[in-house]
Amino acid sequence: MDLPGEILMLVFEWACLPIYLVHQSTALALSQVCTRWRQLSLSMPALWTAFAVKLPQPIPDTVIRRVLLLHLERSHPIPLSLDVDLAEPEASLPILTLLLEHATRWVDAKLPLTRHTLPLLCDARFKLLRTLHLRLESTIGYHDDLTTLDTPQLNELTLACALPDKFPIPTAHLTSLHLGAAATMDLILFMERYTWPVLQSLSLNPFYQFKIAARPLRPFPHLRKLSLAMRDKYSRNPIIDVLNILTLPALAELELWGLRDIPLPPQAFASFITRSGCSLSSLRVTFRENIPHFVSSLRVLGPALQHLAIFGLGTEAMGSTTSFLEALIVSAGAENETLLPHLTSLEIQAPSFIPTVLDMVASRVGPNKSANCVHFERLVSRNAAPAEYTRRISALKEQGVGVLWPPRYRPLKSQIFIQ
Repeated sequence: MDLPGEILMLVFEWACLPIYLVHQSTALALSQVCTRWRQLSLSMPALWTAFAVKLPQPIPDTVIRRVLLLHLERSHPIPLSLDVDLAEPEASLPILTLLLEHATRWVDAKLPLTRHTLPLLCDARFKLLRTLHLRLESTIGYHDDLTTLDTPQLNELTLACALPDKFPIPTAHLTSLHLGAAATMDLILFMERYTWPVLQSLSLNPFYQFKIAARPLRPFPHLRKLSLAMRDKYSRNPIIDVLNILTLPALAELELWGLRDIPLPPQAFASFITRSGCSLSSLRVTFRENIPHFVSSLRVLGPALQHLAIFGLGTEAMGSTTSFLEALIVSAGAENETLLPHLTSLEIQAPSFIPTVLDMVASRVGPNKSANCVHFERLVSRNAAPAEYTRRISALKEQGVGVLWPPRYRPLKSQIFIQ
């Protein structure tokens, strides 16, 4: 039975959602099945707009070029999303040059940054580009003067590369900035070199020591979200240097991601919160142990924190996660000692389900709830509860608590840490 054209088009859109390698084009494969599918795929320019070009490949560049020309022609005039990876940038410049002929259509791009590609990028006009990801480390030592990148709409920038001395970054409309480890090493000089009038989100990958001695940066008055992603545990906590130089009066969200135990340093954190004068409402953190220091850091936040997400790492995190949940249980006899009295939402992932989380939620809802804390609203558990706790969970729902059971979150190293 033939499916209606509208249904087939929805299936085509779903099939082409991930960015695919252009020489393994999903859209091209769909167009070659039959006459009807070809007509449908050619009538949908959006199918041809998101693709990756990775060279070299075990097929001739001439074939890549022909397929690329097909995508550029059939996607017209829809904006393009590109992922370009050139292992030999100098030899592959003709491909990049071809793509740059359509630079005015780019809206989202991942590109190699080298001494060969940077001048080409500076000569192009990217009037629609909103998201730009630059990678590779071969830009060290680039000293030529360059005009600024022509990206009047650029909102999000990721630098997964070392920085040249004179890299022209347009920051007038930049709201989100992600610096990889090599760029974070230059954080002080980099942030001082430019103005950041509307920057709202900053993601850093602390790994190396700063190239120069740490010194406070000028405040970032509009920055609302700070994310720190670390690869490992160090003799000196890399969070300390970052917190010691930043002043973020508008900060509302803080994320600390690590594949190992990266403790939140209580003294540096307290100084940062006091210096910034911010009201942090959301905190996401991974940890294993060091619960006393973690609780001490949370007390600095006072009543502002409303959402907390904790990810316990490894089997050794079971005991520490349980201890932390016990610290969140509200006791009527110790109202002045309530930890996070305005907490309304908790997201938790541990090696397995911890029943203490239900005790914590129950202590913050219902008629016996302490007047010193607000009504708890939402529990997000990434660990499924055994059937024996169904009745308790139903009772919490009857008291107005939303309970969600999303799958476990397993971040890849490349998702939280870029070089």
